[in-house]
Amino acid sequence: MNCGSLNLVLNHSGQRAAGYSLTELAVVLAIVGLLSAAATPTFQEAFAAAKQRLYSNALQDAVRLARELAYAEGQKTTLCPLLEGTGCGADWSLGWSIFRERISQGGLQSITIREQRIKDRKLLIASNRPSFSFDPSGSSTNGTVVFCTRGRHSAIAIVIAGNGTSRTIEPHGITPCE
Repeated sequence: MNCGSLNLVLNHSGQRAAGYSLTELAVVLAIVGLLSAAATPTFQEAFAAAKQRLYSNALQDAVRLARELAYAEGQKTTLCPLLEGTGCGADWSLGWSIFRERISQGGLQSITIREQRIKDRKLLIASNRPSFSFDPSGSSTNGTVVFCTRGRHSAIAIVIAGNGTSRTIEPHGITPCE
């Protein structure tokens, strides 16, 4: 049936058929595509911020653990960048480890207590200290560890005080990671 320029599709009972035309579906898909494209940067930013927060929380937990172990067991405990094997590395972005050194018959022996590996190459972690050592009183080397993600304009910093406590800050004026 042709009603001027409007074409209607009728079913067997003479009523208009239910459903959508190809044009209607194409318009809806185009709108959904535009909305998805507009939302993608927001989702990526939220995901990057969540990863930054996750790893900064993990480091703060490691600071607390290292301090508690040094105090509870009366031995120096060290938190430092991860290195394959034992000891300290130089790049906090690879992760970190907590270890204790003990004198044994064979000399000085390092005992790894916990390791955190990071495989996200967009996350950059820098510190003004190569390591943080906690003595049996719980005191520590003071310093700051900063977490940032390439392309983001914000950072999260863990500030470790000389008494071994830590706090999280979101410093202003940090340039985006390059």
